[in-house]
Amino acid sequence: MILDPAVPAHFPKYLWLVTHMSLLWAAVTVCLTATVAHGAEGPPSAPPLSGQSGEAQAMAVTEPLQQAFSEAVNAGNYAKALDILGKVLHVWLQHVGGNHAVVGNLRVNIAEMQRQLGQLPQAEAELQTAIAVLVAALGPDHPQALVARHNLGAVQLQQRRFTQAIQNLEIVEVALTKARGDGAVEVAQARMLIADAKLQLGQIAPAKALYAKVMAVLDARPVPSAENLAVALNNQAKLHRTLGDLPAAEADLARAAQILGKVFGLGHPTLGLAAINLAELRLERGDLALAEEALRQAIAVSAAALGKGHPQVGYGALLLANLYRTRGENARAKSLYDEVLARLESAHGADHPALAEALNHAGVQALGAGNTGRAHQLLDRAWKILLRPENLSHSLRPTLAQNLATVMERGGDSDGAQQLLNQAIVACDRQAGVEMECASPRYNLGLLHLRARRLPQAQLVLQAALAARVKHGGQSHPEVARSLVALASLLDLQGKTAMAAELLEQATAIRERQLALALAGGADGPKRALVATLAEERDWVLDVLLRAGRHGAAWELIVQRKGRALEAMVDGMRGTGADPVLRQELAAARSRLAAV
Repeated sequence: MILDPAVPAHFPKYLWLVTHMSLLWAAVTVCLTATVAHGAEGPPSAPPLSGQSGEAQAMAVTEPLQQAFSEAVNAGNYAKALDILGKVLHVWLQHVGGNHAVVGNLRVNIAEMQRQLGQLPQAEAELQTAIAVLVAALGPDHPQALVARHNLGAVQLQQRRFTQAIQNLEIVEVALTKARGDGAVEVAQARMLIADAKLQLGQIAPAKALYAKVMAVLDARPVPSAENLAVALNNQAKLHRTLGDLPAAEADLARAAQILGKVFGLGHPTLGLAAINLAELRLERGDLALAEEALRQAIAVSAAALGKGHPQVGYGALLLANLYRTRGENARAKSLYDEVLARLESAHGADHPALAEALNHAGVQALGAGNTGRAHQLLDRAWKILLRPENLSHSLRPTLAQNLATVMERGGDSDGAQQLLNQAIVACDRQAGVEMECASPRYNLGLLHLRARRLPQAQLVLQAALAARVKHGGQSHPEVARSLVALASLLDLQGKTAMAAELLEQATAIRERQLALALAGGADGPKRALVATLAEERDWVLDVLLRAGRHGAAWELIVQRKGRALEAMVDGMRGTGADPVLRQELAAARSRLAAV
């Protein structure tokens, strides 16, 4: 057994209710009207000139920056957009002071740019300040104060602080329901994110109920709420993926793409994101041809609308490179990874988390191609980016630490690998609601101890990984089977053959159910991977069963696998013109084996 390279983390895809981007100056005007109506105008820090009010002076000074700001945002140059907003904020602070509602709205916009740049802690702090300003100036239930709180909950959700996110989003939900009714689109938007947080916490039933409410509202008026409906379908697809219903998830994502294409046209960037999500699911199912088609469309649409340096374009290209890697086209994958890395670094700098994400993907590709040196170089560079103070809470850290540990162990640095896996466990445990994912670094640490024959330490962490997988994934989860096999290997080394055989029987039952589902309707890629795993373990499993005196279980395993082979042969002959008598004989043999 070897350390398992962890699956590269995904960029979160959430709906954002923001006073933002090209709407900034219009939002400022709206805010001024609301401020006068509430009698909450902040005191100017400098006397008005030429009879103008502080607001009018600030707007006159900042209006020329509007076009530059819009151009920067549309090009995905959020660093430049953030710099412009900083200058705008400075002007408004000079003319109206820090307690003016416009300043609060500007801080909401600044937080959005920081979020786009991956500066989530800074965005959260900016939103906390914005909420304090807007609540004082306009009241806690004013729409602009609720926008800021909604965004705060979304940033907390993106940082995987699900409990705090739910608290803020439920405040928004209650206030908006009271003001606008249970069927308001804004209420559905808040519920959508609450459902996503509950799903991440493993609260499946409440999440499912909330998604149903959201869809009922948005389905009732799809034209004015088309983009919201598409985002809701995207989020509902996450629920279906969690439940293992990949066809339903694919149907949701396909409908989302269809809605966006119909309402906004084939060149809209949100359509590109929907196509990326659909392609990602097809890649997961192993439908490589359909995934490639969707990815090429997504990359073309996103690049035309947002520019080649935009993170959305980079993420689509990363998935396409992953597809090449899956097909074994390593040279093609490497070339595309290198292109994405160059674009991201040019657009966002050498320390951006999006670059770390791309480096992680490229490192896994290099590792799969057997180029351990390149893999170590790429993953180590990504790790150094995430060691920067502003990136210490990034959700990629546990995954990246495991991948780098894999490379280090293969290079002979077992101690370094152990340290990284312990860091992965610590980082993962700090993220609420990811207990299932946190089993992975413990499982890998257990394998590391196992190979080094540190059996007591291996047993401790492998049992912890198994407990987490059973608790959060259920007794029949495929990851439970992997943990059972690892623990059986440890028990076999300890001479506890009978106990090892008992665990292997449990693992075999899970694997047989998994194989039956895969053969019934799964894609070729996952089928091949599962069959390869079963073939690799088969002889050792049979040896343990026989040494433990479980001859019946060993015979049953042989019969099951032979029956699978015959079934595959019969299915393969359908429609090929093979001798019908031979097909009948094979089918009869399969039936006899099944009855043994």
